[in-house]
Amino acid sequence: MFSRMLESIRTAPPLDAKKIRFYALMLGGLPWMLYCIETAIQLMTLDFNGKQPPMGSDYLSFYAASLIALNGNPADVYVMKLHAAAHKVVFPNETDYFAFFYPPLFLLIVLPLAKMSYWVSMVVWNTTTLIASLAVLRRIGPPQLGLLPILAFPAVFMTVLHGQNAFLTTALFGAALLCMDRRPILAGVCFGLLAFKPQFGVLVPIFLLVSWRWDTIVAAGVTVIAFGLATIAVLGFDVWPGWVTISEVAKKALNYNHIGDYKMQSIFAMLRLVGASLEVAYAAQGIAAAIVVATLVAVTRKRPGSMAAGVVMVTGALLTTPFMLRYDLMLLAIPLCWLVGEVARTGLRRGELEFGILAFALPLFPIEIAQYGHVLLAPFVIAGLFFVVARRALSPETVPAVSAETVGSSGPGWSGPGFPAAAHRQDS
Repeated sequence: MFSRMLESIRTAPPLDAKKIRFYALMLGGLPWMLYCIETAIQLMTLDFNGKQPPMGSDYLSFYAASLIALNGNPADVYVMKLHAAAHKVVFPNETDYFAFFYPPLFLLIVLPLAKMSYWVSMVVWNTTTLIASLAVLRRIGPPQLGLLPILAFPAVFMTVLHGQNAFLTTALFGAALLCMDRRPILAGVCFGLLAFKPQFGVLVPIFLLVSWRWDTIVAAGVTVIAFGLATIAVLGFDVWPGWVTISEVAKKALNYNHIGDYKMQSIFAMLRLVGASLEVAYAAQGIAAAIVVATLVAVTRKRPGSMAAGVVMVTGALLTTPFMLRYDLMLLAIPLCWLVGEVARTGLRRGELEFGILAFALPLFPIEIAQYGHVLLAPFVIAGLFFVVARRALSPETVPAVSAETVGSSGPGWSGPGFPAAAHRQDS
């Protein structure tokens, strides 16, 4: 039945903006509806004196770190007992603890948060980072896509719910790719700022070196150094040894299931769930990373510094790290938006619809499937999306040049108005 439904969609008339919005809202509308109901219930029963555990559980970790850094010794952020005590300052009855494993670079970013009340600062954080990511994703996708399908992406709901930083990561990655040709220095700055999320930056140097983007490399390196020096100037040098110490705790938490392998989305976690040893899980993760690197090198050599190669890099980043949670799937919005534009430009290829739908719906997959069934689907879905994206990048199809007279007519694979204007982009 499912295969017949997919075939009917595949053989239907060409995609248009209305259809994409409809499919996206069908998949993403339900979690948003449930979130709004949950928010309304919590707001009606909320004790603003801090007697009720908050929404934005991960955000509480950021806020507590900001509170310590503003009112005491910033290095205490990496002392777990003191950081847990700061949780209690905000919400005295909170029983869960959310550690702060991020490097001091991120502590510098969240430093101003505790200048506002918890609820106000969480709204400001979610709103500003969401707007930044939407602005970037809107430019990666075709103009007719609009904002609704992006907002309906369930990873948006997941990031808002936890108050996490995935919007910021997505905005910086996307902005770097968009700026590669015209503003290489700014692209380097964006790549450098991503150092606060180091597990996703492993492929960036490879991508830049193979494509000979020396100005971007220099800008990224200078940004990382300046970023690090700024943390020392503002927070003191002791935050760095503190982070090194707690990084060992984070490694043990990953290795020995203290966070919960069922919450992770990586190849490493998938194998640990079925009883694989640490050595086997890390070896498999390493093999996957090697395949991703080889593919990225091939794509980058064929299309150096292109948006296509950059999208392969971002998608591959999700396959190379052992430490990845559900909100990190927000990064999938970059390849999904790009893929929509490519499908609209040249038509649908086999596998793209299936893996596109699965990747879009992936944040909705209940974690109970992994928790009780010991089956983690994310690596398979991400690997499938990586395959179709890399295939597109390695064998692009071109469309005829578009003149001003044709703008407003239908383009190949897209029946909505005005699509051919997007074909003017140098490299979709």
